[in-house]
Amino acid sequence: MRERDDFSKPVKKQLADRVRHACSNPECENPTMGPDSGEEKTINIGVAAHITAAASGGKRYDPSLTPDQRKSISNGIWLCQSCSKLIDSDEQLFPVEKLRGWKRAAEQKCLEAIVSPKFKRSSVPIETAADQYFVKQLGLPANIDLQAHLKQMIDAAKADLSAFKSMPSWPSDPVELDLKITGDQGSQRFDVYGLAATIETFNEISVTANPGTGKTTTLLQLAEVALEESNFVAVFMPLGEWSTQNSTLFECVIKRKSFQGAKPEHLMLLAHHGRLILILDGWNELDPASRRRAIDEIKALQRDFPDIRLVISSRQKEFDNPIFGPEVHVGELSEDQQLSIAKTLRGSEGEALMDHAWRTRGVRELVATPLYLITLLAQTTSNELPKTKEEVLRTFVS
Repeated sequence: MRERDDFSKPVKKQLADRVRHACSNPECENPTMGPDSGEEKTINIGVAAHITAAASGGKRYDPSLTPDQRKSISNGIWLCQSCSKLIDSDEQLFPVEKLRGWKRAAEQKCLEAIVSPKFKRSSVPIETAADQYFVKQLGLPANIDLQAHLKQMIDAAKADLSAFKSMPSWPSDPVELDLKITGDQGSQRFDVYGLAATIETFNEISVTANPGTGKTTTLLQLAEVALEESNFVAVFMPLGEWSTQNSTLFECVIKRKSFQGAKPEHLMLLAHHGRLILILDGWNELDPASRRRAIDEIKALQRDFPDIRLVISSRQKEFDNPIFGPEVHVGELSEDQQLSIAKTLRGSEGEALMDHAWRTRGVRELVATPLYLITLLAQTTSNELPKTKEEVLRTFVS
């Protein structure tokens, strides 16, 4: 008889974390973890249940799935023990699509709670000791101090981030853009702090944005917020830069001046302990060969380091995007944000310029995009912005 395709411990942990250890049955939603009668232990009554059975003969078994697909996070749902037994009591009453709907709704509810302004981010505790068996596998010194190593790498990441922010393309006064969960029309908008809280819980996020909307700025702000907490090493990597080198993502990172003296193994140690956020910008910029190479490397990271945090940005969610997690969309600038940028760039005349822009068809739509707004304000020396599409185009050509 064929063995069951059971979930690994990291997959079980992620399924529980993605719903904050609550049962995914919308008619239950009971917590599945809490303290026992002692002072140090916890009780867990949660189950990582298979949506389609782990072995032939089980409920909702799908013979078309591979073993890897059957034991992947996409085939799991977190339930309390009672509801886990319930869904296996009647296959007709609890079909696959119903369970997938439960899972989507439970994760969405958790995500909405996390990005809410009322959500209080808690500092993720830092381990005091590294996994000695893994340290030995990596060939690192046996006496390595995880906290000291984490601090050293955070300092390197902060210096690396400063180098990106010192580039001419970095806005002089970047605003925090509004973010929204893609596909949910009723979801509230949130800021980069909500995004940072989301990556701590969901491990993987896709960030999408229209051209010029500011996704790169948002990703750099995400790295900055994550580094503020001193709990994670957040590393920004333009995929276009990586694609020109015959190196792994980790090798590309340590080639930078700020990470001088570091080895890929140092990043592997952080990834193993869930302390590394790898922020990959520009999925849409990769050619087919580079994209295939990126997919293979990202899948290897997901397999070898289940607790690594991954963020990938693109103009839209591509079908081959290897990220399994929420999709966040960068929204257009609000009028308040437009006004703030205009005043920063043009001082007292900024308010008058924006009033003119909002009353001019064609220009009104353009200034909602950061790239166009900043370019128009910088290239226009008079007290008025362009009045026609042709004038706008001439400004950009110049």
